[in-house]
Amino acid sequence: MKKIQLLGIAPLCLSLSGCVDKKINSDVTTFSIALWVTAALVLGGCSLIYGSRFVPKRTDGWFRFSKRIRLTMIFVGAALLYVFLAAINDRVTISPSGFTETTGLIGMSHFHEVRFQDIEKIEITKEVSGIGRNKTTNYFLLCYGKNGDVKKVPASSQSMQSAFPDIIRALNAAGIPVFNKTGES
Repeated sequence: MKKIQLLGIAPLCLSLSGCVDKKINSDVTTFSIALWVTAALVLGGCSLIYGSRFVPKRTDGWFRFSKRIRLTMIFVGAALLYVFLAAINDRVTISPSGFTETTGLIGMSHFHEVRFQDIEKIEITKEVSGIGRNKTTNYFLLCYGKNGDVKKVPASSQSMQSAFPDIIRALNAAGIPVFNKTGES
């Protein structure tokens, strides 16, 4: 992986790791990315893009990397704004009747609703994709309906990972069996 890509990926991973707010309103629990994280993403992205204007345009001597620095600042700033658009929409809501998950960019979001009364059982699965060092692991909830339908709900977002213990408790309270097919505990 190129060093320029690492410069962009490292702040993104650090900004989203473990920064989920849990709000409880009577019997409804909502998990979403913390407000300070979304504000930091916007401020960081805008300041990097704006700050790239002040990198010297000279390309001689000590300034020979200034064009790369400017482009890196613009790239990382745009990446932070892109992640902001996804983070602002990342939300999981759990109630006694079921749970909902919203992920994706604003305007192109994915909404999944699972109603406990319609579910017979749930299996936790994982899918590994990619080749060599570029493998990614994604987790899913396979919700088997009483009518025979199977709903595949992604479980890899930050909010979903934070909400997972509460979802399992709600499923146990509703009497729905959960099977772990990942091979992990």
